[in-house]
Amino acid sequence: MAMAGDYKEIFGVKIWKNPPQSVLEELEVLKWKTFECPPSKIPWTFDQGSEKMYFAEGKVRVFCAGHDDEPFEIGKGDFVEFPSGMSILWDAIEDVKKHYLVEKK
Repeated sequence: MAMAGDYKEIFGVKIWKNPPQSVLEELEVLKWKTFECPPSKIPWTFDQGSEKMYFAEGKVRVFCAGHDDEPFEIGKGDFVEFPSGMSILWDAIEDVKKHYLVEKK
């Protein structure tokens, strides 16, 4: 999927900062499932497949397995894709609301 705007990849995690609204509409992001959480730490493994998510609110610090001393932040306005099999610690530092889609293996 090609997206305009600020793109980077960190440890295999693809991050697009503020993708155009037209792209989000084409992907029907607002029809995806929704996840919300208060500030909290959640260990997670993407074992069901890769996961795409769009952050409507909040901010998360992500610690990827094997790179625990190199966290990065994602949050409001970001479109993010985590690869299948990746293990992380999800540290929500603000209330989070995201739309997500798991692409089964």
